[in-house]
Amino acid sequence: MTRFEELQMKLTESAKKYLDFQNLEVFIEQFTLEKESRLFFTFTGRDYAHLYRSNAIFNYDVSQTEMSLYEEELFETDPDYHTTTDLIFNIDFPSLTGYPDIEGLVSDLKEEYPDIEPILIIKKTFSPLKTMQEYELSYTYELDIEGELDIEFIEEIFREHREILNFIYDRTVDYLNLKWYGEDD
Repeated sequence: MTRFEELQMKLTESAKKYLDFQNLEVFIEQFTLEKESRLFFTFTGRDYAHLYRSNAIFNYDVSQTEMSLYEEELFETDPDYHTTTDLIFNIDFPSLTGYPDIEGLVSDLKEEYPDIEPILIIKKTFSPLKTMQEYELSYTYELDIEGELDIEFIEEIFREHREILNFIYDRTVDYLNLKWYGEDD
């Protein structure tokens, strides 16, 4: 079984090829030793691209942590033997007033990338003056961690993540141009 730290390192290396790596956080539950890793990144090369932040999260439960430390043969009969972990991507949209057709953007994203099954999360902040909405998009990949990691698959995941960020960026810029300059531009 792939060790937690090894998977974290491979994900970080692959992410750096396609995105600007910003930060890494690791959480370890004190009593069960369950581990969670969060990788934070943006993409550059375009105006205001830094406003599109994203992160990837994966975790190992206690049985995966234990199996990665010992011989696998000892645990093959264990009913809690999990050989996969979820790699969850979250994309934070920039805060805009009167955001474009967000549901339309998500349906276009589903058509363009049918294997990701995105989930739109809407966070509302209520105040006496104005109600604000923040949008986040989330989707998941399942990684096999039992044997050797498939580095090509991991790199493909991060390449596709950059494409998704570009897709969202382009749609947002098109909306802003239409709103600011009208349909003639």
